[in-house]
Amino acid sequence: MSWSGQQMRRLLACLDRPQDLVRSHLGLQLQEALGADSIREAVLWLVNRAFQEPTPHHALLRDIITRCDVEGQKGSHVARALNVSARTFFRLRADAIAMLEQTAEQLLRRPEQRTDFKYEISRMISPVQPQTAAHLLEREADRVGSRAAYDAVCACARNGQEVPATLLDKCVGYWKPLAQLEIARTNLNHGDPERYQAVRPAILETLAGLTGAARTRVAFELAYVDRLNAIRQCDIQASADATARLRKEAGTDLRLQALALVCQAEQACDEGELGVASALLDELQTICLRLNDFRIYARTSHVTSILKLLQGNYAEARDLCDVTVAALGNVEPEFAACASALAGRADLLLGNTWERPGELCKRFPQSYVTALIDAVWARHVASSDAKRALAIAQRSADLASAQGARGVGAYASGTLAIVYEFLGNTEDARRQRVLTWELGVQLRRPFYLYDLLVHPALPGNAVSAFDLDEFTIAVLSRRFVELLADAGENPGPRWATAALVKCLEAALGQVARKRLSLPLRDRAHETSPPARRAAPLQRQVLTPCLDQIAVEIAYWLPPAHRSGFTSRFLAAASDLFEARPA
Repeated sequence: MSWSGQQMRRLLACLDRPQDLVRSHLGLQLQEALGADSIREAVLWLVNRAFQEPTPHHALLRDIITRCDVEGQKGSHVARALNVSARTFFRLRADAIAMLEQTAEQLLRRPEQRTDFKYEISRMISPVQPQTAAHLLEREADRVGSRAAYDAVCACARNGQEVPATLLDKCVGYWKPLAQLEIARTNLNHGDPERYQAVRPAILETLAGLTGAARTRVAFELAYVDRLNAIRQCDIQASADATARLRKEAGTDLRLQALALVCQAEQACDEGELGVASALLDELQTICLRLNDFRIYARTSHVTSILKLLQGNYAEARDLCDVTVAALGNVEPEFAACASALAGRADLLLGNTWERPGELCKRFPQSYVTALIDAVWARHVASSDAKRALAIAQRSADLASAQGARGVGAYASGTLAIVYEFLGNTEDARRQRVLTWELGVQLRRPFYLYDLLVHPALPGNAVSAFDLDEFTIAVLSRRFVELLADAGENPGPRWATAALVKCLEAALGQVARKRLSLPLRDRAHETSPPARRAAPLQRQVLTPCLDQIAVEIAYWLPPAHRSGFTSRFLAAASDLFEARPA
């Protein structure tokens, strides 16, 4: 943890406010490091340690801190009592704060007792050798206490080992629910969300009995695991709610603030707010340099790779994925697996080969992220061995369904459509594409929608692989009618079809005129759309619906062609709103 003068002043200011002192994250870390009975006791120990040298200057600084912060005297009164000017007093107080800050840094970063060396080096090697670290930390738990036991639980769980009940029992106080949450997260990774759901009520009950910084820390970790579960389900609203809780519970702890920022940036990507995500990641990169925290660096790299993919910068996304996989394999393996799948998607779009990460998949055979990896792998295999790709894609779809992972399920469905195309099964491919699109537009998550139906080796990418036939147009029309109904309008399916065909003709030009059947083209011109006679309020309602359907239809297209399509579509849509006759 990096201490600053401002943070130290806040901690000292809480000494005469017990209700605020127990909420101090820095005070809690200090208490843990010293094994003190209370945060106040730990702070007083720090004051004695910082000014332990028997010199007049140290005695003067100790006197200032004791009078001002421990006893609560006013600075002007203390300055007069010490017979120094106000300017000199504030300079001395700044020196005292700086010495306290330096002492705290030394305490938290460099343990004073040589016997803590094994504990510190065990934690250091945990990201690269979790099994070794787990054994060392478990042996250190009896001496160091609950924090070592908790670190041992983390190392065991992330390495795929069963956490012994004896080790969990060594986690006392608020360390117990933290350890339970780590195990719950592992269960999610291993495809066992029921065990996470089973333990959650007990953690909530424990949380209700906690106060101060201990309650905040547990609440933060609970929100973090809840967000992971929402991501599994591809529930954008639930993940947004969990992200808001993370921001709230981070408090003044800079590391927790950074993790909350990581989740905010990822949420912004999930909601298509790429400018917001970019600004948050710029802020995170600055914090990374300050914290020098392995996990924060790696998580920031992961979210940045997502942003780069969504921006079309596949090579940069690929590089960052390699960093993430290497860094998070034993820290947050679910994100390492997700980054590996993202690398496979980038490689496909770049025309590169890609190998399935067998070791990660072997560790998590029932995970929804493994299903995503297989969906990507099937796309790579499809052009050379479509029959094998079909088996892989079906396995991915089945696993995603079993895990309740809607996003992965939609992506696997898109993979099946692509594989059917390579097999020459055009009828199944057509129906699977339509099904995939109907699933995809309900997700509202660009992470899956970006390349949902895209494969560089398939023909027709200049426009799209979907057919402009009666079946497809009926599906698009049905979706448009749903959007209109949600907005309180009901112009009828006949008008919806006519309007869509008219806009598609304008957006796709000659291709649409070749592909659209003659009855559909005639239908577009056989009736005057009622929007032409709509009141201004109705137009305000209808316009967002047209905007939305344009974006959704564009998901059929390669990403590079979507912007131009939507611009042409909406330009044609604006013609539906000609001025009413006087």
